[in-house]
Amino acid sequence: MPSGKLYESPTSGSEHAWDFYKSRKNNPNWVDDYQAIKKEHFWNQIFNLLVFFDSMELLTILLTAFPRIMNSEQVFIPGCFLDKFVQFLRKMFFM
Repeated sequence: MPSGKLYESPTSGSEHAWDFYKSRKNNPNWVDDYQAIKKEHFWNQIFNLLVFFDSMELLTILLTAFPRIMNSEQVFIPGCFLDKFVQFLRKMFFM
């Protein structure tokens, strides 16, 4: 069972993992498929990297804000979007 995302072959319609195409990049029967899948794989990697960085940013904000919220301290600059959001969460969960 291949691990990771499966990519559909533009010519045959079958699905294979990136390693399958990568191992056949010099094979004349698969070189066109490899070139097409290579672009898709690249953009998938870029998307995954952006999701990772966004997740780390959100985690950092939460780890900074949560202790302050629990101690009823000022979390963010008053009036900013995140401060309004924290006030909304306090009203919903902590009343």
